[in-house]
Amino acid sequence: MIGISYGSYPMMSGQTKYQTANNSKKSNGNNGFGTKLINGEYYIHVARDENVRNYPTFPEVDKIPSKYAVKEDGLLAMCWKNPGAEYRLYQAAESTEENPVVIARGVDEHGKLFEEKIDVRQINPYNTNQLELNALSFCRPGEHRTIGIPNRGDGLGLQDRFDFITGCQEDIRAGKRLHLSKVVASIQEDMDFVLAFTKGSARPDKPESPYTVDADALAAFARENERNLELYSSAARERMISNLARKCSEELSDMLLKKQENFTK
Repeated sequence: MIGISYGSYPMMSGQTKYQTANNSKKSNGNNGFGTKLINGEYYIHVARDENVRNYPTFPEVDKIPSKYAVKEDGLLAMCWKNPGAEYRLYQAAESTEENPVVIARGVDEHGKLFEEKIDVRQINPYNTNQLELNALSFCRPGEHRTIGIPNRGDGLGLQDRFDFITGCQEDIRAGKRLHLSKVVASIQEDMDFVLAFTKGSARPDKPESPYTVDADALAAFARENERNLELYSSAARERMISNLARKCSEELSDMLLKKQENFTK
């Protein structure tokens, strides 16, 4: 499970207010640092000390207007993921306890600015990313605890998608072979929470397949298959009865023949 280079600082309500962006303050860059607009995308590069977690990209991010409205004092967390990804999670203006919506805003591992609205209930755990899972972790009851990223997510970027459920199942099997009962229990707890909160409505995607299956056609195929199976079973049953009858008839004939031979003697 990944955790060493990935983290967040949960924020209490009222601790930090979202700063209104001001595009007129956009940096022109200095010695290669600052904000640059390339092909319509913002890239932010700053000098940083990897031994100090002071989120140096945030002042530059705040100079660029946001696309989405957030709740006042709605900052959930300041997060990072090495190398270089830094972002904040906010409660969207329309977010409710029943249907939470999270705004993620910051820079990815390439320094590219991103802003994403995450409808947490609609996350597909079979095709998700570390950004969505971190947003989902703030919907967990009780004290905040991150959702562990399975080994198949190791080395992926913040927004690179992978199958979280299959990854958890793989790690659980590996943990059982190594008798790591506590690790297995923790992974199982994460997987159960994710499936329950996202209502378990999603199913594994197969994007590599160009074919789709019509539900009615599939049902018709199943019915036809069932009829064929019944016909085959009936024919097999008749053949078995016929074979048994023939065998019994042969055995009866042999028995009568032996009796007749004995009588003539």
